[in-house]
Amino acid sequence: MSPRSHGQLFCISLVLVFVLAAGGLVSLNASLPPLNDSLELKSFSPLPICKGENRFASAANYLQPKKQKGDNYSRVLTLAENGRTNYSIVVASGLSSDDPEITAARELKNYLKQVTGAEFSIISEQAAAGKAYKILIGQSKSVKRLLPDINWDALGHDGIIIRTVGDSLILAGGKPRGTIYAVYTFLEDIVGIRWWTSTESYVPTKKTLRISKLNTVYVPKILYREAFYEDTNANPLFAVKLKLNGHFTLIPKEYGGHYSILGWCHTFYSLLPPAIYFAKHPEWYSEINGKRIIDKNISRFSYIILPSMRGFTGTKILL
Repeated sequence: MSPRSHGQLFCISLVLVFVLAAGGLVSLNASLPPLNDSLELKSFSPLPICKGENRFASAANYLQPKKQKGDNYSRVLTLAENGRTNYSIVVASGLSSDDPEITAARELKNYLKQVTGAEFSIISEQAAAGKAYKILIGQSKSVKRLLPDINWDALGHDGIIIRTVGDSLILAGGKPRGTIYAVYTFLEDIVGIRWWTSTESYVPTKKTLRISKLNTVYVPKILYREAFYEDTNANPLFAVKLKLNGHFTLIPKEYGGHYSILGWCHTFYSLLPPAIYFAKHPEWYSEINGKRIIDKNISRFSYIILPSMRGFTGTKILL
């Protein structure tokens, strides 16, 4: 077959892939429920990532409508009307300024101001006593009292809760990143904000912002998420909006931090320090001219698992 024929065949194959993919997305999107509904966790895979229903890396869970009893979940909340609001953003009392829940509150205030023009004040749980209209952020005492059904430990580090109860909106999650993920998910999926890159985004204008009943609980199945490309590595605050949390994404503490792996690579001496293991297991280390070497500048591990290593538990690894 000529090079030209190869090229034609490749192009035809590529077109077919796109056609099939597009057809699959259309059929999936047609069956998806609206997000502004009361929701419960249900298995669903795959998830159309272009639709925007969920920005977590895992497609294992999707949220389907569920009828709720009583009035607590049935109200329409007017968060802002004609550029003004009666709502306050409420955080737990006594949090430090670099707590991710404080950051989540500030981010919510900032973006709601851009969307509605309204000034949402941030107040402590203690100062909010007696107020009727509240956006409750994080694992405060008030939130835990309103959500007795939630197993907070089961949320892990990144699980989210987005729920309306009475006149209140709750945006909370696991520590340290869940609450800020809940805020960004709400802003993206409910308010309609989009973050395309670290420098390009879309923020709609809605002087009047109303939301219907919400009841979302979600825990990502993929614990460690890293795209490893320049825009997120160089701009960790953009990475947070994409729900990335990997080793090379240097997300600061106030935005929830990130997973840190011991040295990432070139870590043989960190995992198996010669001072501890060389005398008993010299065969684990480099051999040059018949002599075992423990100079880390020249020592290399051969990636061969020796019989004496089997079942050995090193530092944070099992060989």
